[in-house]
Amino acid sequence: AQDLDLRPLRWSRRGIRLEQGARSGAAVGSLGVIRLQPCDWLPDHIDLPVAVLAEAATGAGAHFLWLRFEPMSDALEMALERHLFRLHRRQIAQARLAERRP
Repeated sequence: AQDLDLRPLRWSRRGIRLEQGARSGAAVGSLGVIRLQPCDWLPDHIDLPVAVLAEAATGAGAHFLWLRFEPMSDALEMALERHLFRLHRRQIAQARLAERRP
C-alpha cells in the first residue's frame, strides 16, 4: 500500500475539513473521492465519496477544503460513526489525564 500524505483535518460523520498548503482549485459541487487511513493500526486506506462544499484561505498561508460525504451504505456510515465516537472519547480521556498531571 502506498503511504498517504499526512494532513491536518477535522471530520464528522457528515464530512471533512482538510487543511492544504495550496488552493486545490476544485469547483464547488464537484464530486470526487478522499482516500484516508482512519487509524494507525489499520494497514490499508479507505476511499470515501465526497462533494466539494467550499474552499477558503486559513489566514496562515494555507487553505481549508470542506468536503461533504456522499451517501454511503448504512453499514459504512455506522462504522464511521462508531470510529469517530471512539476517537472523541479517547481525546476526552487524554485531556482529563493531562489535567491531572502536575
